[in-house]
Amino acid sequence: KKKKNYLIESNKKMSEKMCSDVFHQFDSNNDNLLDKNEFRNCLCTLLSNIGYKNAMILDSDLATAVRVITGSESSDARIQHDQFVMWAQKNLDHLKSNGFIR
Repeated sequence: KKKKNYLIESNKKMSEKMCSDVFHQFDSNNDNLLDKNEFRNCLCTLLSNIGYKNAMILDSDLATAVRVITGSESSDARIQHDQFVMWAQKNLDHLKSNGFIR
């Protein structure tokens, strides 16, 4: 049983690092914030990293995600690093069923 928990723990850390690395890859001005276009590219890369090819993200889905992640009414709000990593980790396995992939 202990080994299993350890595996879950290491997967969690790995996905946290992966989410963080992808975030920084697209944070073009290194301000720890992503605008909507950077976020779209970041999300597409993340999805392709976990095995989804040609992820297509609808504008409406993207806008919803921005509002959910930032807690802002505006779909143009910029996304902070920690907000993104927490959200991406939580939703990695559910992105497909949530309709992010068509």
